[in-house]
Amino acid sequence: MSHNESKHVQTELSEDEYERFRTFAEEHGLSLEEAGHESVLEWIERQQQADPNDRAFTVLDELDSDRARRQHRRTHGPRTTSSTNGTGVTRPSRSPTTHPPRPDSDG
Repeated sequence: MSHNESKHVQTELSEDEYERFRTFAEEHGLSLEEAGHESVLEWIERQQQADPNDRAFTVLDELDSDRARRQHRRTHGPRTTSSTNGTGVTRPSRSPTTHPPRPDSDG
């Protein structure tokens, strides 16, 4: 890229930030300009990475949850339902029960 095609970017750093930046650049054998350039490009790359909360990434988790619920129902049976007895009191539904035969009075 020629100098005419580039743009100049300027920022301000506190004394502490500047020293940290200068030391980091020096430790990596970079000029401040090179380190600044790489820093900006790295920041842009990080910002453009996919958002893990995007629905496109969470829909698979939702499908897995639905699949797990269906599997649980197959393994453990359906949930019990409830009904009211006309008084507004909710009672769990029961399957019909059989009673043992009564002893004959003939004995």
